[in-house]
Amino acid sequence: MVELVLISTEMLLANLFLWDRCAKRRHSVAATVLCYVLFRLFLIFVGNVLKSIVGTPYESGPLVILSGFLYIIPIFFLYETRILKLVNIFFFLWTYTFSLYSISYFTSLFFTAGRQMTIFAATQTLLYALTFYYYYSYFIPKYSYMIDHISEQDERWFSALSVSWFFVLFALYMAFAAPNLVGMPVFVFFLFLGIVALSSRLIYNLVITRNQMLQLELRFDHQLAQYQDQKRHAAEIRKLSHDINKYNSVIQYALKEKNYEYLAEFCDSAFETLRLRPAFQETGNETLDALIYHLVNQCSEKGIELTLDLDPALTGSIEIAPLSLTTILGNLFENAVEACELMPEDQRWINVTIRPDGARVHTVIKNSCNQLEKNNRQGMKRLLPKHIGTTLVEQTVKKIGGMVKYQREENQYEVVLILANRNLSN
Repeated sequence: MVELVLISTEMLLANLFLWDRCAKRRHSVAATVLCYVLFRLFLIFVGNVLKSIVGTPYESGPLVILSGFLYIIPIFFLYETRILKLVNIFFFLWTYTFSLYSISYFTSLFFTAGRQMTIFAATQTLLYALTFYYYYSYFIPKYSYMIDHISEQDERWFSALSVSWFFVLFALYMAFAAPNLVGMPVFVFFLFLGIVALSSRLIYNLVITRNQMLQLELRFDHQLAQYQDQKRHAAEIRKLSHDINKYNSVIQYALKEKNYEYLAEFCDSAFETLRLRPAFQETGNETLDALIYHLVNQCSEKGIELTLDLDPALTGSIEIAPLSLTTILGNLFENAVEACELMPEDQRWINVTIRPDGARVHTVIKNSCNQLEKNNRQGMKRLLPKHIGTTLVEQTVKKIGGMVKYQREENQYEVVLILANRNLSN
């Protein structure tokens, strides 16, 4: 039937065009299309062979739909993608196309048998005309971006949710299309409960991540304010440097008059801004300098010996988003400080090395540690799951491009971090 060919072809083309938005093709458009055409002809041949067994395709709609899953085979070879993303996006797209198929099918049942196929095809075509542009231009790219930038654990949860969405929809279709399947409604309810559970878990993860990001934003604002204060302090010192001779004259006069009380008061007031504060080699990146400044202060307060090795080539060359840099280095610096707090005061040390490495920024953070479990988290951090900071680091590294590796030895913990950096590649 012409209508059946139109219905199945629309579903196929919709899935393939949407999938093309989610991954990079390995071959040209012509080669990709040719592969799909040959595979479709093969399925038509197999379908004709099985037609006498399963009845007409229209009467065996579920079989026709499920046969569409065979297209995962050419997609796997035609696109550069991970297995988990392949499964996730594939089921997500089929949920969309099968939803339109089901709406069209049940709409056609309101008409006489002779007009059902025509109404079926017309309704599905209209639905694609109304929704496809939105899915192609906005929804699918955003969903694909999300899958590419979440943690591996969340990606597995989303994959399970995507598969569940499709099978709930398919079970609902079967429950209405084949009412003789008595147990199907019960199966639908169990699948629905599973989706509720999966959705609740994912929402929980998203809320926790959002809370952590809010804390990072607040912490970054605080650290940036500290760093700006340090810069203002340095500017004040430069302004006062030319007044030293005047101060010396006043001091000499006070000594001559033996007015020691006035001399002490004057010195405290005049040289308040000249008191030493922690210093380090600035990189020119305000975010990185603020994070290092905060680390220097933390180490000074907690009696931690800090060694900084900042390559001068970093100056003015870092182009990593401030929030991403704060998420990664802020958490890693904080973990190093917390680990050192569990050590005896004479064994607390942190070494930080940051240098450019081609088109990347290479960072190594080493700190003293023992085998004790950290229980020194303060404030809101006590309410967050353990290792949430490490999870956020891995998510952000994956998002901006790079790798992070952790290595524990007997009394030392080492983090090797490599981040992509646009400016260094120029």
